[in-house]
Amino acid sequence: VSDVGGTGNISSDVSVSDFNTGTSGQKSLRVTDTELSATFNTVGGQVSVDDRVVNVTGSSLGSNTVAFVFVDERGNTYYTDVTTDDDNTFDEDDLNIGSNLQEGQVSAHVLTVGRDNEFGDGGIESRSSGDAYNDLDQFASDLDNQSLTGQQVRSRLLEETTEATASDDRMVTTRFRLTDSRTTINSVYPDGMQASGVNPVGVDDEMVVEGRTNLRPDDNSITVELLTQDGDSVALTTTEDWGYDGKYEVSIELEDVQTGTYTLEADDSYNSDTVEVEIVQSVETATPEPTPTEEPTATPTATAEPTPEPTPEPTAKPTATATPTTTEGGGPGFGALVAVIALIAAALLAVRRDD
Repeated sequence: VSDVGGTGNISSDVSVSDFNTGTSGQKSLRVTDTELSATFNTVGGQVSVDDRVVNVTGSSLGSNTVAFVFVDERGNTYYTDVTTDDDNTFDEDDLNIGSNLQEGQVSAHVLTVGRDNEFGDGGIESRSSGDAYNDLDQFASDLDNQSLTGQQVRSRLLEETTEATASDDRMVTTRFRLTDSRTTINSVYPDGMQASGVNPVGVDDEMVVEGRTNLRPDDNSITVELLTQDGDSVALTTTEDWGYDGKYEVSIELEDVQTGTYTLEADDSYNSDTVEVEIVQSVETATPEPTPTEEPTATPTATAEPTPEPTPEPTAKPTATATPTTTEGGGPGFGALVAVIALIAAALLAVRRDD
């Protein structure tokens, strides 16, 4: 772009000398795709019909407007939109979800247009002023006036936006339950002796009450009151402080409260919950039973296999050597002499037999 001289109309043609004598500058541009993020904060996944607002934060690149379409199961539809801050973020503490939605499951659809600056393939354009978001608002209103179920409305919404041919629209979807306001008492116990359920509390103790609610914190309050059987109030406290998990906790001083049975009531101005609690002279701190020490399981010792004794080799008995018989006497002729004597003896014996 050039405006040599700085006044008058900008010439369509600029000579090289004029261009060179002018001032110039440059700046880098970063081109990004469209992006969308959104996070809803509901109380324990619920929105009370007495609140009908949600907390939502997020960011949008490529569009300064962010649209929200809420659809219930009966096909009732509500449209709203917000404008992003200079840093492309948005933070809505009390985003209205409309008064026409019925109790039950509700889907929340967050949408931004793509680079073509129209939703879908342009099928819903020119329904009003020609602005894409005004057109979407009118489209949502038309859906609300038709006899469609929630699922049919969602299908039509997708067909005309993110699921249309060549669409580069962005959408984030979440669900929550729209329901009656509800506040309950879950646990009662003496301070420092946390326990579930409703427990007796000593007259000298501080009573701790825990419960749940689906009402938004800060915008609502819960009053917890201790009443006699005749309905007379003896102690109370109020809180506006709890998280989006819906859990609240309060403490009640029991000064000048007598022993007996009392009614404990939690009231959120829309509904209440009551339980009976015993105020006793004192509550003994339960001595925790010692945890039995587990005896170590004896690991069986493997019995050693006996080492086989080697079979002794039989000891060879020495073969007895024959001892030679010693013949006494000796010498040449000795054997013949003995033979002669034997013959003479035999002859004498024979003679005697003959006689």
